[in-house]
Amino acid sequence: MRYIILLFLSIVFISCYGPVRFATSTNGNGNGKPFFVDSLRISRAINTQSDTTLRFATDLEFTEEELREIISSEEEVKPIENITDFFARYGNIDTNNSIPTNYEKFLMTIISYLGTPYKFGGTSRKGIDCSAFTRLIFQESLNIELPRSTLEQVKLGYPVSRKDLQFGDLVFFNTRRRQNPGHVGIYLWDNYFVHASTKYGVIVSSMASGYYDRRFVGARRLDEVYSLTNAD
Repeated sequence: MRYIILLFLSIVFISCYGPVRFATSTNGNGNGKPFFVDSLRISRAINTQSDTTLRFATDLEFTEEELREIISSEEEVKPIENITDFFARYGNIDTNNSIPTNYEKFLMTIISYLGTPYKFGGTSRKGIDCSAFTRLIFQESLNIELPRSTLEQVKLGYPVSRKDLQFGDLVFFNTRRRQNPGHVGIYLWDNYFVHASTKYGVIVSSMASGYYDRRFVGARRLDEVYSLTNAD
């Protein structure tokens, strides 16, 4: 009987903390229809150090109120209008080179994820969150494994000042009331970074002014990544 009760409680616990969907009042496109963002019920910080894509390591889970607040705050953040011109200007890709460099593999992997929708806990091109995005870019392009969560990724490498940022550095932002940092992206060039935005999905944003300028809290550099992407 004791084992039956324990099994029942385990099932209840799992069901209580399974995926739920939060709806905002409008979808942001002016048609008045609600849109949904997948999240999990607020329960606790997951105090495990294991690296897993099924749970979120030590990241706190979103509440509906917090999710609405973040999406509303991101209204002032607009995706770059001509992303093709942006990468043509800064990318410096040698189209005559039949064998891509590590830098080019890293950059092309980033480009391939642009437009991927945001999904809290998502780990694929169907939907992805900020720390899963950074993790997959490093993994797919350079075969470098990062932890799953923002709070674990901010412990990697060593700190870099904002004025010394280089391509491939991890940049962190205080976007959440209950967790700092609450957001992570990858620095590109000239105060621009790429990340999985809650409102727009994977986009390139500016750190020069506005929303992300105010919320920038630090950056980390991994020597292995820096040597691979800046030495070619």
